[in-house]
Amino acid sequence: MVLALLLVSAPSFVSVPLNEVKGNAMRVQISDTGYVAIAAKGFVYVWQGGKVRWRATQGKFVKYEDESGFGIRVVADDGTIGGSYGNGSPLFMSGLEMSNAALLKNGKLTILKDTGGSGEVADIARDGTIIGSSSWRGFILRRGRKTIWKPVTNWPNGNISKLLAINSKGEFLGLSSRFKKFESSPFIYSKGKYFWLPSEFESFEISITDMNTSGTVVTSRAVWGEDAVVRREGLVWTKGSSKVRIIQDAACNAINDHGWIVGRSQGKAAVWIGSKAYDLNAVAPTDAGWIRTDAQGINRNGSIVVIEKNGEATRPFLLRLK
Repeated sequence: MVLALLLVSAPSFVSVPLNEVKGNAMRVQISDTGYVAIAAKGFVYVWQGGKVRWRATQGKFVKYEDESGFGIRVVADDGTIGGSYGNGSPLFMSGLEMSNAALLKNGKLTILKDTGGSGEVADIARDGTIIGSSSWRGFILRRGRKTIWKPVTNWPNGNISKLLAINSKGEFLGLSSRFKKFESSPFIYSKGKYFWLPSEFESFEISITDMNTSGTVVTSRAVWGEDAVVRREGLVWTKGSSKVRIIQDAACNAINDHGWIVGRSQGKAAVWIGSKAYDLNAVAPTDAGWIRTDAQGINRNGSIVVIEKNGEATRPFLLRLK
């Protein structure tokens, strides 16, 4: 009933500070059960129920993208964090990637066996199934048994497979070398059949994509000018559809099973409900000087995690539906 009402009126949220988190925050994610994972300077935190449940020091972790150490990708319903550990981002094929698919639980780091070379845990399903990539091959880890996802087509210039997301129907979102194309093609795999995404999605940035139980996929892409990125566009597509929704000057980071999309629009954190975008700075009060610049995660209850910025300082925040 609440969700139906929000479709015809602006949503209203309560701002919940993530207490005890120190240092600039770079990455934040949320589970359906309310666990929040934060990568901040010096530490990785798991927050739930009003307090930090545990934290892990980054120690001597090698710098990963904008995060010092463990790269957070997902937080599971039991508070386990999935991501990458090591040297280099898993997004690009520079030949220097030495990241490993890894888990953090109760402050303990576990590197999954036989992973390396652009490895990461990309998603953790409700039944505990873990998916990700290692050495440019997708993998499924279910009940301790690992399955490697083979590329659809082998060709001399390179063979890639990656798994990026799994929804509650057991459908997989991934990438695979296909035909004789330099970039691998994204797909949804459902009940033994491949559904290839439109050409707009054929980009390395597919690695930050999310998918919900309806088979709706979201991501963003860079639009280049002569020698620089001039803007970003959000992309939304549903399995079986012939149309791609393009949202100008935006980035789409995550989608929940109600179809709510979060990300940023015109430099500010936003949520899209249906065709309408809402500025997340307007739906709940924030402290003077702080601006919500990026919404990075949303769960099935409509709770959203954002990054707020004040000058060079950044912090994570939780927005919970009234």
